[in-house]
Amino acid sequence: MNFWSMTSVIIAFIALLLSLYSAINTWIERHRKPAIQLKWMYSVANQLNIDLVISNMASIPVAVTNIQLSYKSKKINSTMYPVLFTSIQAPKETHSLVAFSDSVPFNVSPHSAKEFIIAFTNDTISDKFFLNLKFSQELLYISFTINSKNILLTLSSNDLKKLILKSNDFSFAVKSRQNQDAIL
Repeated sequence: MNFWSMTSVIIAFIALLLSLYSAINTWIERHRKPAIQLKWMYSVANQLNIDLVISNMASIPVAVTNIQLSYKSKKINSTMYPVLFTSIQAPKETHSLVAFSDSVPFNVSPHSAKEFIIAFTNDTISDKFFLNLKFSQELLYISFTINSKNILLTLSSNDLKKLILKSNDFSFAVKSRQNQDAIL
């Protein structure tokens, strides 16, 4: 073999390795699972509100089509429509500030993260819902259907103690949501 044929074989082999590396990186980037973080939970009457952040670091958008809460063999689906959190009349204002929950389904763009407040309404949710969860050893499951695949989060009573908001913290969260809704 002469010098030029050996050089062309080496260059072709390097090109093959680079194309394999590129194909593997592209496949990994497209198939990254979204990360889900719960920020807080709060129940009002028969409504449970959950604030969550979904990070999508994949190169394709993510569609969340269903969120379901499971506790003691009871399954509660999230609302399919926006639910009113509060409507507060601002002092010396003629209009009121209104905040709504997000509704399922929703999308998260590639390489981004979004925050959502999801509402669950059901007769089994009451003001004592979290009190029962705090002192029991039962687990709370939240399942997400994302791009036709299920992702399950499991929360213990210790996790819930950290996530449950007090009422004054919830009012701050709703006020920030009101400002966000007013800007949009």
